[in-house]
Amino acid sequence: MVLSTVLTLVVILSIVIIFSTAIKIPAPYTITLSAIAGSLVAGTGLPVSRFVEGSFGFFYIVMVFAAGLILVKVMSEIGFNEAVKKAILLRFGRYRVLMLLGIMFLLMLPGMLTGIGSVAVVSTGAVAAPLLLGMGIPRPWAAVFITMGAILGMIAPPVNIPLMYIGAIIAIPYEGFTLITLLLTLPLAAGFALWIGLRYGDKTALEDLIRKASESPSDSEGPLVYLPIIVVTVLLLCERTVPHFPHLSLPLILMIGALTGLLKLKIRDFFRASTEALAGQSFIILMIIVTVGIKSEILSLTGVRGLLTTFFFAGLPDWLFYPSLISLPLLGSFGTVFGSTFILGFPYVLALLPKSTIITSAAVSLIAGVADIVPPTALSGNLAAQAVNEASYARIFLRCMVPALIMIVWSIAVILMSPLLKQLIP
Repeated sequence: MVLSTVLTLVVILSIVIIFSTAIKIPAPYTITLSAIAGSLVAGTGLPVSRFVEGSFGFFYIVMVFAAGLILVKVMSEIGFNEAVKKAILLRFGRYRVLMLLGIMFLLMLPGMLTGIGSVAVVSTGAVAAPLLLGMGIPRPWAAVFITMGAILGMIAPPVNIPLMYIGAIIAIPYEGFTLITLLLTLPLAAGFALWIGLRYGDKTALEDLIRKASESPSDSEGPLVYLPIIVVTVLLLCERTVPHFPHLSLPLILMIGALTGLLKLKIRDFFRASTEALAGQSFIILMIIVTVGIKSEILSLTGVRGLLTTFFFAGLPDWLFYPSLISLPLLGSFGTVFGSTFILGFPYVLALLPKSTIITSAAVSLIAGVADIVPPTALSGNLAAQAVNEASYARIFLRCMVPALIMIVWSIAVILMSPLLKQLIP
C-alpha cells in the first residue's frame, strides 16, 4: 500500500515537471493530467464523481478571484491607476521615501484584492514601471521592485488565496489573519521599496519626472475614481467592527466596489471591462484554481496526502525541518504557488502543531509565494520582465535571490516567535 502511494506521488510529480519544462503545456492541463495519471497508477480508475466534486471544491476562491479581477479592471478603466500615479508624483515626489512607499502600495493593491500576484504586475505594474525607470532605477532592479510588490500584495489582507487553500484543506475558517499577514508583509514591503529605490534611484531623474507631471494637463476624474476602493475598505471594516452588520462575503463586497464604477462607466463599457478582466492569463489562473481542486480529491483518494502528512510529522529530522521549507517555492516553480501550497502547505502546517495554526499557515503561505520568481513558471517574475522590457529574466532572478531569502527567513522567524505573537495577536 505504501509502495503504491509512493509510486503515485512520483508519477504525479514527474508529469508536472516534464509537462511544465519539456512539453510546456498550460498549467491547468498539466495539473489535470497528473491527477488522472495518479488515479490510474493507484488503481482507482477514473473517479468522475471525484473530478466533479473537486472542480467545485475551491469555488468560493474562484468567485473571490474573479470578483477581484473585475474590480481591478474597472478601477483601471475609470482612471484610478493614472490618478494615483500623478498624485504620487505631485504630492510625494519631493519626498523620495514617501513616494517609494506609495509606489509599493500601488503595486500591492491588486494582489490584496485578488490574492494573485501576477494580477498586480499586469495592472498597476504597467503604471509603476515608468515611474521606477523614470527615477533612474535599472530595468532589472525595477522588475525586482515590481515582483516583490506583487508577491507581498498576494499575501497581504484581505485576500490571500494560498492561505485560503490551506484553510480549505485543514478546515480553518478564513478569519483572524489580518494582523499576522500585515506583520509578515508590511515590514518587508517597506524595506524592499527603500532598499531598491534609495540605492538605485537618481534625484535628478526624479525631478524631471515631477516637472513633466506638473506640466501635463489637469485630470478631470474627480473623487469618483477612488470610490471603488473606498467602498470596499469601508464594507470590510464594517463587517469586522460593526455589531450585527450583515455578513456580505468577500466576493459580494468586491463586486459592490466594482459596480460603483458605473457612476463613471456606461453599462456596455462595464461589461466589456469585466469580460476582458477574466480573459487571457486570468482565465488560465482561474482554471488552475479549479484543477487544483480536482488534484486535491485525487491526492486524498490515493493516500498521497496522508503519506505527505506522515512524512512531515514523523519522517523528517528536526534539524532538517525548517530548511526543507524551501521545497514549497521549488515545487511551485513547476506547479505555481497554488499547486505548491496545496500539495505541501497543509502537511507543514499540521507538522507545526501545537504552534498557532493561524500564524504558521500565514507564514507558510509567504514562503510558498516565493515560487512566483522561480523558473520556469515564475508568473510574476516573467511578467515583470515584460513590464520593464528586460529581455533576460536570468538577470532579474539573480537579483531576486536576496529578497527571496529574506522573505523565507522572516517567515521562519515569525513561526519560531508564534508563542509570543499568539499573545500579542488575537
